Amino acid sequence: MASKIDNIDYLINNAGVNSLKRVFNDSKIDFEVNLFGTLNSCQILSKKLNKNGSIVNITSILALINLPIMGLYCASKSALHSITQAFRAELQKENIKVYEVLSGPIDTNMTKGQDMPKSSTSYIVSNILDGIKNEEFEIYPDDFSKMVKRRLKDDKENLEKEFLNSL
Repeated sequence: MASKIDNIDYLINNAGVNSLKRVFNDSKIDFEVNLFGTLNSCQILSKKLNKNGSIVNITSILALINLPIMGLYCASKSALHSITQAFRAELQKENIKVYEVLSGPIDTNMTKGQDMPKSSTSYIVSNILDGIKNEEFEIYPDDFSKMVKRRLKDDKENLEKEFLNSL
């Protein structure tokens, strides 16, 4: 399929799975989808980007902090966070911009049935587009992700305790 694609302006990687497995469980699906799917897409399709093209990787605010029973999801998104930073550093000389979206809970099938506040997809998309327009390379598109970012800077220890006791 990649051989039939040329002239990409925006490569948007939005894949996610949450196996709800703890880190010592034998499950690779979180890494296969959340990390390696995006990594493979970037490796193959970044060569097809136009000059001044952009890559947008959707990670999660949970790339920066962990929740109990979601260790593999958090770890896979954390690895994607690091890979996204590496792509940004390596592709800047080619004038390719690499954005990362670190969102909180979004109202999708993945969060269906979970009792928590969620942002609508249209709200998230609108804020992502604003972030790209403003060249914010790390985009926090909702109130929850902005709060976590602020708390990680100002009060990381207490935030981590709250997250660890949340489930």
